[in-house]
Amino acid sequence: VRDERMNRTIAMKELAPALSTGDATVVGETPRQLSTFEVQRFLREARITGSLEHPSIIPVYELGRRLDGTHYYTMKLVRGQSLYRAIHECRDLKERLKLLPHVIDLCQAIAYAHDKGIIHRDIKPSNVMVGAFGETVVIDWGLARVVNQEDPFAADLATFTEAQLAARPEDPRLTVAGLPVGTPHYMAPEQAEGRISDVGPPSDVYSLGVVLYEVITGKTPFTGTTSRVVLQKVRTDNPPSVHS
Repeated sequence: VRDERMNRTIAMKELAPALSTGDATVVGETPRQLSTFEVQRFLREARITGSLEHPSIIPVYELGRRLDGTHYYTMKLVRGQSLYRAIHECRDLKERLKLLPHVIDLCQAIAYAHDKGIIHRDIKPSNVMVGAFGETVVIDWGLARVVNQEDPFAADLATFTEAQLAARPEDPRLTVAGLPVGTPHYMAPEQAEGRISDVGPPSDVYSLGVVLYEVITGKTPFTGTTSRVVLQKVRTDNPPSVHS
């Protein structure tokens, strides 16, 4: 969107108007309406992100509510591509290793967040932007948790894990609709096991290790056709050697 007062182009994230006013709408083929929890989750994400002031964390400019009751927040527009895309556009190890400075920047940003008592819980290359001029920006804090505060996502995270591990091996579904759950490939074992109360800063460090592994090898330590398969491997297997 265009910020006319500051004469700049910025990014805006918003809740769909038909949803946030409580009117029924259709997403795909499923009628649903936005719950109070989803609105609170959106506001919480904006406020947590806005509380983090670091060169590698997306800055929030404004959190607002329109006259019709819809919410939005604005932030810096990062021109570039995701770290995931950057990794998988590389032709070989030599090219991927040039991305290591972005991994270091990511680690510094997460260390800063931990110092502020905030756990990200969804670290993955697609949540990291590589800017056109060498910037590294962490853009999605929607699953973040503030240490020593009630975790609003605990039930959803546990439900996702239980549902995936109970699913049939051939079940192709990778997510449970409507749940903010993270990505199994980058989850620490305690999160993959559903031990949500044990998920803390070390869990983020594990995810950072997965990102580093992917930069070096070109793939994540554990892969599979379904979330169930990936979660089971994270829970029980050792990652293949980087040298292999």
